[in-house]
Amino acid sequence: KPDDVVIGGDFIDLESMSSHGNNPRPPTLVEELAPARAALDAIRKANPRAKITYLEGNHETRFSRWVSNNAKPLHGSLDIPSQLGLEKRGIEWVEYGKPWRVGKLHFVHGFWCTDAHAKKHLIEYGSSVTYGHTHRPQVYTRGLVDGSVHGAFAMPCMRTLDAAYLQHKPSGWMHGFGVYYVLPSGLFNVYT
Repeated sequence: KPDDVVIGGDFIDLESMSSHGNNPRPPTLVEELAPARAALDAIRKANPRAKITYLEGNHETRFSRWVSNNAKPLHGSLDIPSQLGLEKRGIEWVEYGKPWRVGKLHFVHGFWCTDAHAKKHLIEYGSSVTYGHTHRPQVYTRGLVDGSVHGAFAMPCMRTLDAAYLQHKPSGWMHGFGVYYVLPSGLFNVYT
């Protein structure tokens, strides 16, 4: 019975709007949105009292880019929060790149995919941060002279690991999720 549920972004691939074109038969937008709505309903049903926050991932940004490039008159009237019915489901939307904070931990979708992505996230954010973007778990911590310790915690993913656009290339992706226990003081424990 969590107090908060955070969806870390890339909840939907939006292959139907991808500019990469690696999938020879991408699903339609309708085929992508219907299971996403059903999954959001299941999450809400399992967590009726929890605050649910949806962090926009780079895959969700495909929608606004596609609308801007292909349907300019509709820009601003069509977006992922309305297409997924987030407001009626009581789910808060956080735009891509903006951190969402619980205690002393910042939640973001993530940006960097280097071999040392956790270190890069901690250096760039300068504070404790958790993210998913890479689909690969990783941890990097740093102690400061004032005695504080900050960490970056990369979460694995909960998607199929054989995405068509990977074309059977090894990815290093792993299944998993994170559980965060945040104390009233703001201090936290992370369990991957």
